[in-house]
Amino acid sequence: MKDPEEVTTALIASGMMGFRGFWKISSLSKKLLSLRDDTTTLGLGSVCSEFSNESGRNEVWRFIDNCFRFDHVKSLQQLLALPGVSDRYPSLLLTQRVLEKYPNSMNCVGFLVEERTNAIARGEYQMSTEILSCERIAAMPSEPLKLMIDRDLIHPRSWIVVDTLACPVLCALIKGDKFEEANALLENGAKADVCAWRRPDPIVAQAAAVPKSELFPLCTLVHRLGSISREAETQVITAPHLIERREKGLSLFRHLAKVVEQTGCLEWKEKAQGAGVGGNGGDGDMGECTAMQLACNYRDAEMIGVLVDVQANCLEGGKGPVSDLPFLVLQSRHPSSSQLSRDSDCAAALKHLAELKRIDLNSITTGEWGETHTPLSLACSLGMVQSGMFLLDTGAVPNRVWKQQYRTVAGRRSRSVVVSASPLFQALTQFSEPLVPRLLEKGADPNEKVVYAWRACTLLQMVLDLPFRSHVGDATAIKFAKMLVNKGAQFGVDIAPPDAHTVFAPLAAPVNENTHLREVFTDVRGGRIDSAITELQNLIARGIDLNGIAPDGHSLLSLACHLGSRPLFDFLLQHGAAVGGGAGWWRGRQNPLVNAADNFPNPKLVSALLQNGADANAVGWRAGTDANRALTSPLQCVMDQIVGGGRQDILLQSMYKVAKLLIDKGAVCTPSRDPVPPTFLNAAENAGLQLPPFLKESHRVSQVSALEKAMQIGDSPLLQLVRESMAAGLTSNEEDARMVTVHLCDRANESQESVDQKGAVLRQWRLAEGFLKGVAGTQVFGHLSQVWPRCRRALARFGSGSWLADLIGQEAARGPILLQIIQSLPKEELEEIHIPATHHPSILPGSTTRRDGDFSPLVVAIRSLWDDGVNALLEKGVDVNRRNFHPNVYLQSPLCAALDLGKFELAQVLIERGAGLLFEESNRAETHKSRIRQIPIRKAAPNSPNWPPMPVRR
Repeated sequence: MKDPEEVTTALIASGMMGFRGFWKISSLSKKLLSLRDDTTTLGLGSVCSEFSNESGRNEVWRFIDNCFRFDHVKSLQQLLALPGVSDRYPSLLLTQRVLEKYPNSMNCVGFLVEERTNAIARGEYQMSTEILSCERIAAMPSEPLKLMIDRDLIHPRSWIVVDTLACPVLCALIKGDKFEEANALLENGAKADVCAWRRPDPIVAQAAAVPKSELFPLCTLVHRLGSISREAETQVITAPHLIERREKGLSLFRHLAKVVEQTGCLEWKEKAQGAGVGGNGGDGDMGECTAMQLACNYRDAEMIGVLVDVQANCLEGGKGPVSDLPFLVLQSRHPSSSQLSRDSDCAAALKHLAELKRIDLNSITTGEWGETHTPLSLACSLGMVQSGMFLLDTGAVPNRVWKQQYRTVAGRRSRSVVVSASPLFQALTQFSEPLVPRLLEKGADPNEKVVYAWRACTLLQMVLDLPFRSHVGDATAIKFAKMLVNKGAQFGVDIAPPDAHTVFAPLAAPVNENTHLREVFTDVRGGRIDSAITELQNLIARGIDLNGIAPDGHSLLSLACHLGSRPLFDFLLQHGAAVGGGAGWWRGRQNPLVNAADNFPNPKLVSALLQNGADANAVGWRAGTDANRALTSPLQCVMDQIVGGGRQDILLQSMYKVAKLLIDKGAVCTPSRDPVPPTFLNAAENAGLQLPPFLKESHRVSQVSALEKAMQIGDSPLLQLVRESMAAGLTSNEEDARMVTVHLCDRANESQESVDQKGAVLRQWRLAEGFLKGVAGTQVFGHLSQVWPRCRRALARFGSGSWLADLIGQEAARGPILLQIIQSLPKEELEEIHIPATHHPSILPGSTTRRDGDFSPLVVAIRSLWDDGVNALLEKGVDVNRRNFHPNVYLQSPLCAALDLGKFELAQVLIERGAGLLFEESNRAETHKSRIRQIPIRKAAPNSPNWPPMPVRR
C-alpha cells in the first residue's frame, strides 16, 4: 500500500489542489511543508496554473492579504519566489496595499521596502503620472515615446498607477494604439505574462475586497484590433489611416503572440466584457476567454491565423474550447458591412481553425434557446453559403449528428442522446438555393423528418405545405421539391381515415422503434397512461422520435388532446413533441390544437399549445362521421359546437375562453382553403414535378363561419369577440342586422362566468347602436324585421327579462334610433313577454330574485315619461293590459301607471283601447273619478274566466 504522503505529493504535482488546497494540505507534515520552498511543479510551482484564469489571479491577492494580516513574511517570500510572480504582483502595488490595509505588519513592510529599493536600483519604478498616463499616451506623438523607450526612461517592466488602476506600460501603449512603441518595448524585455489590476474603491469597497485582474497585453491587443475593424466596417471607404494602424497592430500581434507562447500563458483567460464580444448575446459579458476565443468573437481571420500558426500543435483536439471555436466565429455579432462580407469573414476564419490539430468540425453545441447545432447546421441556419460550402468540402457531415451523453444523478448513471439540427432543413428554412443542392450532392438525407411551423413533417411535406409556400411562393417551393425528389425524397402514403395504414414514422428510424411506438399508442387508447409514459421514458433515452403517427393520423400529442389526458400531454410537451402534430399530408392530419378545441373545448390544453408555439390557424382533420370529415381550423372547431343541454353555460364559457386564446394569437375567422388549389397543381405540372394522385385530388375543407355560428348562438360577448377579430367592411347589411338583434336581445351572457348587472344593458346597446348610425344604419334597419326571429333566447341573468323594457328604462338609449327600432319590428317583439303560469315565481319577470325592473315595455315607457315611445308602441297596437298574472307578484298595469303620473289624456286613450285596472288597483278609480268617470276594473289575467273586465260607473 502506498504511503499517504506519496499520494498527497502526487496530487500536488498534478496541479489539482489549487492555491488554497496546496497551502492547507502542505501544513499537515514537515515533509509536505518543505514543498512550499520548492518552486518546481513538484512543489509550490504546481499552483502556477492558477494564474491562467481571472479567479485564480484574484485568489493570490487574497493569500497576499492574509500574509499582511498575520505579518507572515516567510509565506510572502515563498510566493514571490515563484517564477514570474514578482512581475505580476510588483513590489510597488504590494507596498501600497500593505500600507493602506495593514501598516503595523512591520515584517512585511520591511521586506517590501527592501524589494522596492532593489527594483528602483534595477530601473523598475513607477512612471510619474504628470509625465505619463494611459490618457496621455494616446494623445502623445510617437517621437517622445520612442526617445523615452530608447533611453530607458520608460523601463520595459514599469507600471502606471492612476487612481485605482495599475497598468503595465506595455498594456497602456497598446490601449493607446502605440503599436510600434509597444513592439520596441517588447524587444527591450517587457513582460507579456502580466495583467493590469483594478484596486477596490476605498469608499465603497467591502473590507475583504481585493484588487481585480484586468486585461493582459495579448487580450488588450485583440480588443484594439477588433475595435479598429469595427470602425472600418462602418465606413463606406476605409480610411487609409485605419488600414495603416491595423497593419502596425497585426505586426505587433505576431510578435506578441510568439512571446506569449514562449512564456506559457497563451491560454490565459480574461473576463471579456464590452462591445464586439458575446457569441449569443452580442455586446456584454461572455465569461472568461482566451485570446483565441476573443479573436473568434471578433471574427478576425488574420488574428485567428496568427494564433493558429503559433499554437496549432499545442492545443488539445476534439473537446472543450477548441471544438467551440467554430461556433464562436459563426455566432459573432461583430458588425459587417453586409451579410456577404460576414459570410466571407467567417469562411476565412474557419479555414484557419481547420488547421488546428484534431479539431472536430462535427461537434455539437447547445444554444441559448436549447437548439443543438453542428458548425455546418449553424452556418446553414444563418444563411452563410461560403462557410457552409467550406465545411462541406472539409468533411463536415451533411446530416444530423447523434452523440451520446452520460450523466450521474444520485449515484445512478444515465445515458441520453443529443441530436443536432439538420443542415438540409436549416438551408431550406433559409431558402438557400446554393446550399440545398450542394448538401444533397454530399449525401444529405432528403427524407429527414423535421419540425417546421411547430408541425412534424418530412422535408418534402414541408416545402409543399402552406406555411413554407407563403414565405417563398409556389414557384420556389416547387423548385426545392424537385431537388428533393430527384435525390430520392418519397411522397409516402396518403392517410385518409378510415382506411388503415402502417405507422408513418421517420424513414431512417429502426423498425423495432416503430413497434414500440405502436405499443404506446395501444396503451394510450386503452387508458393505460402511466404504462405509456414509462415506456416513452425508455424510448426517449434511446433517441426515438415522439412525432410518429398512427393509422388514423393521430400523433401521441394530438391523441392526448383528443382524450383530454393532461399527464400524457404535459409529459409530451416537456420532451419536445411537435405542438402542430405528426407527419402526414393534409387529408387525415390530426392537429393537436384542433383536437383540444373540439368536443367541449379545453382552455388549459389550448393555452399550453399556443404558449409553446402552435399555429392558431393550422388546419387539421376534424373527427366525426365520414360525411362531416374536413380540414378545419381550431377556431372553426370551437364555434361549431352543439350548444344546448344542461351544461350549456359551462360549454359557452369554455368556448369563449378558447376562442379568445386563439384570436389573441392571430386566429382568423375566414373559412379554410384547399392547400393544393388548381393554381398550385398547374404550376407543379408546368415545372415537371410529378405529384401522386392523392395530392391532386381536392380536399374537403370546412366552410364553417365563426361569425355565422356566433350569431346563431346569440351570445353578445362571444359575438363581439369574433366580430372584433375581423377586418372592417367584411360583413353584409343582413349580417349587421343579425348582430344588432343579438346585442339587443341577449340578457344571459352565458359565455361569461359573471355579469356586470348594472352596465351590461348599456354596453350592449352601444354595440347595437354602432351598426344603426348614419347611412349604413338606414340599410341595416331594412333587414331588421326580416332577421329578428332568428335570435336565440335564453334565461335572463340581468335586466328585467324584456330587452325593450330594459332599453326604454335607460335614459341614454331613449332617442330616435330606439324609436326607429320600435317602428321597424313586428308587434309581437314589442309586447310584454309571456311567462307560463306553471313557472316558479323566482324566474318570473319582475321577481326580485331573478329580475331587475318591470318587463312591460309600455309600462316602462309610461313611467319614464317617454311620450314618443308610448305613442310608437300604441301605434304598433301593443296590448294595453298586462299579459301575466301571479298571486304573489304585483305587476302594475299601464292604466295605473298613467293615472299615478297624472297623465289623464293617455289614460283615456288606454281605456278607449280596452285597458283596465287590476282588482288591487281599484282604489285609483275612486281617487281619479273627478277626471275620468268610467274606469274598467279586471279581476284576473286575460286568459282567466273572469276576463273581460267589469266597468265601474261613478
